[in-house]
Amino acid sequence: MSRSSMIRELEINSHFNEKENDLSFNSEDSNSSIEVDIEEINESEFQKPIYKIARSISNILEKYINISKNINMKKSKEFSLFEVFYNYEIPEISIYKYLQRIILYTNIEENTLVSSLIYIDRLCIKNIPVNIYTIHKLLFSCILIALKVNEDCFYKNNYYSEISGIPLKELNQLEYNLLILLDFQTNISLKVFNEYKNGLLMNMTS
Repeated sequence: MSRSSMIRELEINSHFNEKENDLSFNSEDSNSSIEVDIEEINESEFQKPIYKIARSISNILEKYINISKNINMKKSKEFSLFEVFYNYEIPEISIYKYLQRIILYTNIEENTLVSSLIYIDRLCIKNIPVNIYTIHKLLFSCILIALKVNEDCFYKNNYYSEISGIPLKELNQLEYNLLILLDFQTNISLKVFNEYKNGLLMNMTS
């Protein structure tokens, strides 16, 4: 895919049923899990622009993972780096509910969410499999890197471990491996950023 092609190709008028139950996201390599239920919050909270951006991102990702084909990476040089992103059971929380939780407990900015989508699209360009088994860990890892690149204040990874439901040691590994998969290219030009953000805004109103 070329830049922003994920948005261009997925600007379609189809809707996917989303699991709205707040369940738990379990890590395969750990006996620990985190309850990802969203506490009762005034509905007006979710009318803020950042949640609308999150909904747009989740719609795009849901559509993408439903039309994308599984890619066999076992013979590729990236496989050993990417293997850690796989969940061998599909997480029961929807992408949007996961994003809701991340926003609620991290107070991240809109631009961080947009940047995370750009990172995911860069992985798609490299034929990294973004699917239902990998999307949650990929998404949080991309948000974690985008947060550290874009924002002046952020927490330590042990806090993000609690938010994400990913054990700290594993989260550190995900962050490191993702940086390698991105070739440490975390900068985003203003032109590219605006292209993606405008695409998200169009997706919100479609």
